[in-house]
Amino acid sequence: MTYETSTIEQLEDKSLKEILRSVLMDQKVLAIQFDGDEVVIQPKRRLKPLPILDGHIPDGWKEAIYNESI
Repeated sequence: MTYETSTIEQLEDKSLKEILRSVLMDQKVLAIQFDGDEVVIQPKRRLKPLPILDGHIPDGWKEAIYNESI
């Protein structure tokens, strides 16, 4: 991911939709300097859902863990 820094003045003529689309499409981190501070916008990747596995948990599994001696 690339990192880009802009000032609020440089982005005034762009719509919020344009700015966000640019961040998403280019997969970049955009830091906007505003009144001496910085606001950072970056895309967030969606996690894939966990797979559903076949199988079962046997009865008494929890007790068996605590009853085992090491």
